[in-house]
Amino acid sequence: MKYKIVVRKQGQPDETRLVDAESRFQVYEDIHKEGGYVASLAEKSAGFDLNKLMQINFGTGVKTEERIAFRAIQGTNLLVRRLEAQRPDLANRRG
Repeated sequence: MKYKIVVRKQGQPDETRLVDAESRFQVYEDIHKEGGYVASLAEKSAGFDLNKLMQINFGTGVKTEERIAFRAIQGTNLLVRRLEAQRPDLANRRG
C-alpha cells in the first residue's frame, strides 16, 4: 500500500514523501527509526482519480466556448429575422 506522509524532524523543515509499506504502523516504525515522526499520513488510492473523472466528455465533445459562440450566432440571426419581419424595408438591404 502507498502512503503520502509528512515527516517532521527536529531542526529540519517538514518533508513530504510517498512511501510503500504493508501498513500505516510499518510507516510509523520506519520513520521513528530515522529519528522523526509522522506529522500526517494519507493513504494513496489505487486508481480512482477525481480529476480524470471530471475530464470525461459526454455528448458531442464540443467545447463549451464553441457552443456559446454558436448560440450567439443563432441569436443574432433570430434577431435579424425579427427585425426584418417588423420592418420589411430592412430585408431588401441584406446583401
